[in-house]
Amino acid sequence: VQILLLLIGGMNFYESLIHTFGTVGTGGFDIRDESVAFFNSSYIHIIIGVFMILSGVNFSLYYLLYKKRLKYVFENEELRLYLWIIIFSTMVIMLDLYFNNYSKIGLALRDSFFQVGATMTTTGYSTIDLGILSSFSKGILFLLMLIGGSAGSTAGGIKVIRFLIMFKLIKREVTKTFHPRAMIPIKYNGKVIPDEIISSIYSFTFLFFILFAFGTLAISLEGVDLVSAGSSVIGTLTNLGNLKFLNPAKTFTDYSQGAKLLLSFFMILGRLELFTIVALISPKSWRREI
Repeated sequence: VQILLLLIGGMNFYESLIHTFGTVGTGGFDIRDESVAFFNSSYIHIIIGVFMILSGVNFSLYYLLYKKRLKYVFENEELRLYLWIIIFSTMVIMLDLYFNNYSKIGLALRDSFFQVGATMTTTGYSTIDLGILSSFSKGILFLLMLIGGSAGSTAGGIKVIRFLIMFKLIKREVTKTFHPRAMIPIKYNGKVIPDEIISSIYSFTFLFFILFAFGTLAISLEGVDLVSAGSSVIGTLTNLGNLKFLNPAKTFTDYSQGAKLLLSFFMILGRLELFTIVALISPKSWRREI
């Protein structure tokens, strides 16, 4: 569907293939340095923006749509939180662009919508120079990059469902401060979440930030500032890959071969589940298997 819509928008067949695969796979690959900004077309920007967001949705929900189980789709807590985050972030960044850089609110909405979708789904396409954004908007995009898309999608990041459950855990702990003996199960879509899953969410999040801290310190040995080092590591761990997100003047080509190898390893870690790779490289697990 996206290939056909992009062909209607004026792309040739090769360009429509590249951008569709880059969108649905949330890889963000392009054949030009200008990214999607090369196509000065609101139609193309909106089509790619919409399909990026669709690709950040849990794919199992599309199967439920196919089975006409609409109730389960629209009542999905992760989907609702995912869409609300996108709507709120788009509105805030749109106002920032309109009052500081744009004269037309429609263009501000278009570019805000596209950049929010590209960042939260970790696709990494861009239609604007991110350097024009205020520090506040960059901070929002940074948080979106950490959150990432939904579980069961091709997007990277920590995933919306983990943040959703962590918010529920915080709410439970606050409630138990006033009612210490209360038994409050954590539920997701009406079902109680087992303690093993909650424990794995804690472990995954902690491991993610440990890797982020270690990687930032390691990359800082290259003589770069912490912002450049941190944005490089978080860009690879979340698979956004947009190094110019926080520091427009920095590119991966400036790093040594060792730093590039480390960042390449972080990209693999970010694409696969962290525990899978950590278990794979653990000598203790090798000895046990042998």
